[in-house]
Formats: sequence, C-alpha cells, structure tokens
Amino acid sequence: MRKKAWLSAVVGLLVACGSGEVVVAQPSRTVVTVGSEGGGEAWVGGAPVRTDVVVGADGDTFVGVWIDAPSAPVARAMQRHPMSLSLVVDTSGSMAGPKIQNARLAAQSFLENVADGDIVSVFAFANGVSPLAPPTVVGPATRNRLMQSVAMLRAGGGTNLHGGVDAAISSAGAAPPTHPVRRVVLISDGHANIGPSDPGTLGILAARGTERAVQVSAIGVGLDYDENTLGSLAVQSSGRLYHLEQPFQLAAILESEVRLLANTIATDAVI
Repeated sequence: MRKKAWLSAVVGLLVACGSGEVVVAQPSRTVVTVGSEGGGEAWVGGAPVRTDVVVGADGDTFVGVWIDAPSAPVARAMQRHPMSLSLVVDTSGSMAGPKIQNARLAAQSFLENVADGDIVSVFAFANGVSPLAPPTVVGPATRNRLMQSVAMLRAGGGTNLHGGVDAAISSAGAAPPTHPVRRVVLISDGHANIGPSDPGTLGILAARGTERAVQVSAIGVGLDYDENTLGSLAVQSSGRLYHLEQPFQLAAILESEVRLLANTIATDAVI
C-alpha cells in the first residue's frame, strides 16, 4: 500500500527584539502524520526542540526541531527508493599516488554496491570536467561498462572543483520522479584552484542543488584535505562529510554511504 505523508508545523508569531537576542515564541501546535492513504498508525512524530528561537546578528532566525523516524522493522518493510547518484572524482595533481589509486578502486567498489535500477553518472575533474559515464540505469548489461569508466582514472593538472560538482549536481538532479533519492558523492582533497574556489561560493552551489533534491556527500582524502571547503559543500546541501585517514578506507566509506542512502525512508519532507 502506497505511503502518503502530511506534515504541518504551526508556530506563534516571532518578534525580533534585536541582534543576537533570544526571542520566545508561543507555538500553538505541531502536527505530523504519516500513514497509508486509508489511515493507520502514524510512524513519524515531531515537535520543536524548545520554545526559544534564536535570532542571529544578521537577522536570520533559527529553530531546532526533532523528527522521530520509524522503527527498524517498519523501515525494513518499506520499499527501497531508487537512487540517482553522481560520482565525481578529483583527478588533479594533488591526488597523485595512493590517493588516486584508492579512489579508482573505491569507485569500482561503489559501482558494485549500487542496485539494479539505480541511475549512476561518473565525472572526473582536474583543469576541466570529464564526463566518464552519462546517466546510466544500472543493470547486468551496464554495470561493467560503468566500472570500466573509472578504471583509467589518472591524476594531473589543476582542481576545477566548482565545475565538477556543478556537472554532478545537474546530472543527479535531472533524474525522473521515480528516483527521489539524489546524491552527489565527491572524492577530493578539496584544494580548489580553478574557477570559483572559496567555501562560500561552493556552499551556495551545493545549496542550489537542494532545489532539485540533490545533496552532496564529500569524502576528504589525505591528512591535508580542505575541511572548510568540503564541509561547506556537505553542510549547505544537508549531505555528509567523511574524513579519510588512510586511503584504503575509501571503499568502506563509499559502501557505508550507499547503504545509508538505501535506508532512506522519506523524501521531500517540509517543515
């Protein structure tokens, strides 16, 4: 039976009293109902974390909320959402050596772990952006072709991080409605030096991707990776940032990311 969700959060009037002050809101009620079309037991609940609303120095207002996800048995009973994934690999000169070797092996492992029916595209970026595989529906006839697309990854050149992420977001976001879980998986040390390269601009790029339901998960490769840049991409798109201490850990991280995405229980939630 198809699930259908309704979510509404009704809060009281917020009045800004000045920069940095705490404004106490008077919330009227919060209602979250998720169930089958014909009714049934709700399995998601929600409420404000507290009634205090923090107004920042720039006038932005922040409200914290929590959402209870369904229990494991309920989640397992739900059908897995098909995914649209864009794998984008930094092949600049700073990725030479064990970094690119393990990125190549991990990319192949990543492609082994996606399910038939998922849509996958693959990009590499250095001075420019190289589309290694267009959006491809994974299946017995296409999986090997996708794996071959990453087998020849080589490091050299500059780091056009903005171009690589932009292309990957566009690809993942172009998926049909049948693939609501959309994610860019970035492998990079984050040392951008071609095109827009500051964390703020890259964060805005990632945030725009959320308009098409695309999030960015970034894997920082090497002890010297740029945490601010990769963190901005992940935070601004509600994705995840992974720190890779040893290159050989990359395959396990990618496997974990695919498993977490496969366990997605809802998309397009709005508060």
